[in-house]
Amino acid sequence: MSGWLKEKFIGWLREEKKVSAVPLCDFDRLSRALRPADVILVEGTTRLSHFIKNITQSQWTHSALYVGRLCEIGDAVLRQNIQRHYQASQGKSLSLDEPLIIEGLIGQGIVVEPLSKYRGVNMRVCQPRGLSSDDASRVLRFTARHLGAQYDIRQLFDLARWMSPHAWLPRRLGSTLFEINTHLS
Repeated sequence: MSGWLKEKFIGWLREEKKVSAVPLCDFDRLSRALRPADVILVEGTTRLSHFIKNITQSQWTHSALYVGRLCEIGDAVLRQNIQRHYQASQGKSLSLDEPLIIEGLIGQGIVVEPLSKYRGVNMRVCQPRGLSSDDASRVLRFTARHLGAQYDIRQLFDLARWMSPHAWLPRRLGSTLFEINTHLS
């Protein structure tokens, strides 16, 4: 029963809400400027995104890590890992020239997606200064090791409980909101 309720709740959070605003970014220009290990900030349109906007007072509700194109990844093990996870989640083969991202999605976990899924969505890019190609490769390898991991929704409940003026869940159950996830290192 709890699994069914969890799936219904996640489905409700992932429902898109109508947004009439025109994206403030030029997708083609932005995608040409991306480098591996850049962080992409996304202004989401789901119910969960609106919840995050209200709590954080920021328009950016989601982030993704830019991987690049498979044909540009020099590390054969990394390239195969990304390709395998993409094919498993998408159920189709991948073009070697498709720009890719890695992101955590509620209900799906850590996945590989095409960058094109965010065409028409407001985005910004964070490019670290002075990041060497070796450092970018290390970031990508670290992130790719977590592909397939599940999205931690407990922290969503903790955040809602922490922000709520009413104690709708007993405090004695504990909160993981400010704990560091050491299992990811």
